[in-house]
Amino acid sequence: MSFNKYESELLFKVISDRSERSSTIVTTNLPFSRWTELFENNTLVSALVDRLTFRSHVLDMSGPSYRLLTAQASANQ
Repeated sequence: MSFNKYESELLFKVISDRSERSSTIVTTNLPFSRWTELFENNTLVSALVDRLTFRSHVLDMSGPSYRLLTAQASANQ
């Protein structure tokens, strides 16, 4: 899924308006370095990541898929 120019700017506005005023949780399976594949404007991506990561906690949840492990465990029973 990718964002067109309007959608990108709308998301940026929401994040920017919330920046330093409210908590925001974003989940994604793409590292920040690949966000340029989703958005048309690289400058906007840089500003968006800057606002999301300022005074934040970034949790990298890399590892085996929990769903896959659960499905395998169920199949082995």
